[in-house]
Amino acid sequence: MTMKNNWGVWIDSEIPSAGVISANKVNMEFLDGGICLDCEKIWEERSDEDEEFEVECFDHTFLYGDWKKDENGKYIHDEDGEFAAIYTQGSFNDITVVWSKFTTRGTPCSPCAPSCVSIPDDEEPGEFLCYTLPDYLLERE
Repeated sequence: MTMKNNWGVWIDSEIPSAGVISANKVNMEFLDGGICLDCEKIWEERSDEDEEFEVECFDHTFLYGDWKKDENGKYIHDEDGEFAAIYTQGSFNDITVVWSKFTTRGTPCSPCAPSCVSIPDDEEPGEFLCYTLPDYLLERE
């Protein structure tokens, strides 16, 4: 076991951390659908208005995989599912796997994601355990 202070957050090499991967390294069909948190919020705020309106869904945050709402209406990952991931479209264009039945080993992320581990896109793993997407969703070279 190795403990590391990764930009102010301690991570343990044997306890899975959230895994981060570029959306460019994921099969594109994975990016279809999902729950857009930003659009959902806009629709909830406008739900009692009768007028038609359009929302352009760009640079938004999406949930993919297995999520459910708790008693307070907040999304939580569903451990009966396969994985739960957050896709930050636009400026970051990355996917953070917050829970999964699948794990891999990678290296701690940069200051942008201090509690996370980079999901390796090659065969050379790192030391730290992290959640990852199922192999069929990953683009391997």
